[in-house]
Amino acid sequence: RQQSLKDIGDAEELTAIFAEADIDRSNGISLQEFSEVAEHGRFRTYLRIRGIDIKNAEVFYEMLRTLSGQEEVDLKTLVSTLIRMKGFATSIDLHSLSFETKLLGRRQHSFMVDHARSLRRIEDLVARVVDQKRRPRAPRDDVCAWGYDANGGGAN
Repeated sequence: RQQSLKDIGDAEELTAIFAEADIDRSNGISLQEFSEVAEHGRFRTYLRIRGIDIKNAEVFYEMLRTLSGQEEVDLKTLVSTLIRMKGFATSIDLHSLSFETKLLGRRQHSFMVDHARSLRRIEDLVARVVDQKRRPRAPRDDVCAWGYDANGGGAN
């Protein structure tokens, strides 16, 4: 409970720092805004005291931006990510991450195999249709060479 209250206080303080840096008041932080905050000694000290270590601010920002799919990282995402990064990773944290990564890899492999099969079936069907279109039609017995059927009408 005490840690939770500390996290809430830290989140409020980080939100205030980034809200001040949000020059365009978009409720999001651009790379330029984040880089400016990351250069401040106050911010680096704040993170270091709380056990948060960001070696490369630009890579960290780009990771968050890529995950959000937006041009800017919203304040809430940025703050919650920083709060979750507090402290050192434990052995169970690393094993959990390894397990999740392996599980995702298996799911992705299964997805790729299933869709490769589906794609092969589609390719086979398309090839058959194209092949049928290329084959000359066999002449019909009831149609003469000029395209008229035996009753004198035009053949369709």
